[in-house]
Amino acid sequence: MAEKRIKLITFDAAGTLIESRWEPAELILRAAEEHGILLDKEIAKRNFEKIHSLKRAEHEEVELRKDPAEIRAFWQGEIAEWLVSIGQDPTLSRELYEWLTRNIFSTDGMVFRLYSDVVPTLRQLRKSNFKLGVLSNWDSSLHKIIDNLELRKYFDFVIPSLEIGIEKPNEGIFREALHRANVAPSEALHIGDSFEDDYLGAKDAGWNARLIIRNGERPHFLVEDKPLQSLLEVTQVVGICV
Repeated sequence: MAEKRIKLITFDAAGTLIESRWEPAELILRAAEEHGILLDKEIAKRNFEKIHSLKRAEHEEVELRKDPAEIRAFWQGEIAEWLVSIGQDPTLSRELYEWLTRNIFSTDGMVFRLYSDVVPTLRQLRKSNFKLGVLSNWDSSLHKIIDNLELRKYFDFVIPSLEIGIEKPNEGIFREALHRANVAPSEALHIGDSFEDDYLGAKDAGWNARLIIRNGERPHFLVEDKPLQSLLEVTQVVGICV
C-alpha cells in the first residue's frame, strides 16, 4: 500500500545505500604492512582499537568545527599515537594517512560500494520529483564517499550526524532534514537497516518509515510496516508506476 502525500524520502547510508567493509583496525594494519612496518598484529590491533575508542569524543568535537585541516591533523595524530604505542616511528603517520585516504576512498569497492538496486531506485525517485536526502550516523567523510560513488546528483542534502552533533535515533537529526526540505513529518519517509536508529527513530519523530532487511531474514522484533528486501520496492511504497 502506498504511503500518502510523501514529498521527502531519506536513506541511511551503510547497509541501505552502501555496502561497507569498514574495519579501521584491519585497514591500519594493512597500511603498516604496505610500508614494511614489522609488528605484532594482535598487540597492534588491540592498541589501535583502544586509542580509537578513547579519542571518540575528541573526534566528535573536531567534526563539529568542520575544518578539513583540523580533521586531517586529528587522524594523523591518532595514527602517530598508535605508532608510538607499538614502538614505531610516529613521523610515518603522514604516509600511512595518505595511503589510507587513497584506498578507503578509492572507487574500486575495496571498502565502500553501492548495492545494485541503489541507482535504479534513486533515478526513478528523482524522475518523479521527490526530494531526496541521506541521514547517517557518520562523520564528514560521508560527503567524499557519496561523491566518489557518483550519488551526489540524486540528493538534495546529505547529513552526517557528526557534522551537526546529533545521531539517530535522536529526533533532532530528523527535524534538521525536515527543515532543509521544508516539509512536514507526515510528508517524509525514512528508509534504513537499523530497527532502533532508522525505523523507531523516524517513527518517534512522526515520520513514515520502512526497514530494509537485505539478508532476507525475518525481523525478531515487531515491525508495524512490512520490511523491504530491496530498494526497488520503494517505488511501490510511494505509489510510482514503473
